[in-house]
Amino acid sequence: MAEESGLIIELGQDLLHQTCVMLRRNPGITVPFSVNVSPVELADEGWLGRVRSVLAETGISGSRLVMELTESAIFGSPEWTQPTLQAVRDLGCGLHLDDFGTGFSSIAHLRDVPLTGVKLDASFVRDLGDDAGPTRAIVLGLGALAASMGLEAIAEGVETEAQASILSECGWEIAQGYLFGRAEPIIGAPAPATAA
Repeated sequence: MAEESGLIIELGQDLLHQTCVMLRRNPGITVPFSVNVSPVELADEGWLGRVRSVLAETGISGSRLVMELTESAIFGSPEWTQPTLQAVRDLGCGLHLDDFGTGFSSIAHLRDVPLTGVKLDASFVRDLGDDAGPTRAIVLGLGALAASMGLEAIAEGVETEAQASILSECGWEIAQGYLFGRAEPIIGAPAPATAA
């Protein structure tokens, strides 16, 4: 609904602003924070300006952020978004392709986008096990592709030690999921806005 109505643009900017304020309040956080970017946001010509504005206002270095984008956002957007993505990279932000392996775009598109990482979709992780067969082969191949392109390889939805072990064997250097912890509030995060 937010995307269809266009409200996602305002929501996305607010989320980015809250993230940067939280990072400013917590200088000890040393890992970059990821922010999901809607295809509607990316297709909007003002998105880059809003990112620059939030970084300038909060004083946060772009290197403390990763923008997570789906294939449909990257490959289904107007061609002027490619220079926009490069400009975001030039700000120091990372660019990760979310839900990697589930889209229908050609892998050849990967060479045209200044990505810094890929996130293996949880559907592949869920199917990993003793009899993973084809799934394991796909995960191994995608891991090798990410490594050969110099991309950070992140697996999402990891819930068991067995999954974590197989992913590590297949070259996925970073994992996230309930095996390691559940989402929880961050100390120093700004309070969400409330309606009057």
